[in-house]
Amino acid sequence: VLSYSFKIFEKDKDGIVMKNRRELFIDDYLLEKLENLNQRLVLPRATGEIIKFDKPWEGKFVTYVSIIKDPTGYKMYYRGMADYNGKKDEVACLATSKDGLKWEKPNLKLYKVNGTLNNNVVIPPNEQLSMHNFTVFYDQKATNPNEKYKAIGGANHSNKTRDGLYRYVSSDGIKWNLYSKDTSALFSDYALDSQNVLLWSESEQCYAIYLRAWTGNKPGLPYPKDGIRTIARSTSKDFVNWTNPVEMTFDDTELEHLYTNASVSYFRAPQIIVSMPFRFMVNQKILSDEQLTEFGTDKSQWKGMSDGVFMTTRGGNNFNRKFNKSFIRPGFDKKNWSARNNIPAKGIIQTSENEMSLYVTRNYGSPTVNLERLSLRIDGFSNLEADYEE
Repeated sequence: VLSYSFKIFEKDKDGIVMKNRRELFIDDYLLEKLENLNQRLVLPRATGEIIKFDKPWEGKFVTYVSIIKDPTGYKMYYRGMADYNGKKDEVACLATSKDGLKWEKPNLKLYKVNGTLNNNVVIPPNEQLSMHNFTVFYDQKATNPNEKYKAIGGANHSNKTRDGLYRYVSSDGIKWNLYSKDTSALFSDYALDSQNVLLWSESEQCYAIYLRAWTGNKPGLPYPKDGIRTIARSTSKDFVNWTNPVEMTFDDTELEHLYTNASVSYFRAPQIIVSMPFRFMVNQKILSDEQLTEFGTDKSQWKGMSDGVFMTTRGGNNFNRKFNKSFIRPGFDKKNWSARNNIPAKGIIQTSENEMSLYVTRNYGSPTVNLERLSLRIDGFSNLEADYEE
């Protein structure tokens, strides 16, 4: 017998109401018991390189990619490293697509970098360090047309010199300004040196920021000795006032270095927030010095390796870790077995009737750094699977 049972949805003791919305088998929310069935994480299929980061103002450390859907199609933002005003510094770059499959780098001609205006730099360096991790969110609920595009950026890099996370707004996703209603920095006592993510939490009807934290951090000490990279969360009803961040929990799993989080509201079931952090094994070294030299991998990335994992939340301060195994893997390309590789981009989009795509940074720290597209059946993060025997 293959069977599954659902909780009662009209109104039970847990207050669960279906509300005619799509649900996925990514946690135990719908399930009371399973008999002869297993929940299985589905691994995405690699489809190959989709963008080369080979421009002089991009460099070998392109990362922290965010992809949004807007009325024009899709926009992709990512970090580059450019010569600007006589100094090499971080910039935010833009790529665009109509279908999520073919991407172009528009010639924006906004800022002169590497000696030319002919580039796709959307924001130059600033004193707030916002281009280190500039991450964009398209806010469909915004009533002010000048705030349809929202972004956050900013990083603290030590216990001594700290600033915070800044908010930006735009009417078109190209020309950006500091959020004028409150230009102050948020979360100055947190590390933030990663991709901090902004989204709308449908189940809680509020904005949420999932930010980089370290275990054991405290005011004045965002980088505690022997701390572990983790994720904290703050919420806001108005984008102005934010709650004090609370560190997320991860069911009963052992704490791991979760470097990014790439959290997004799933576009076909926005009550579910899907997160794809990259898990960092700090002391692992897989490749030989000779291989790393041959690949042109920067020495800063010789020690350490990483993969992408999968977790979800429906709001609150816990991530469901139903599946702990590797979701995004280095694969056959040996250049992906050095540190800070296989970083999932923030963004999951539909690219055909039955397919959705996610994206991952490959060959990080080497001259061949690129973005690869991964494919999954639509809604197909996980499934219920039966074996042959009844």
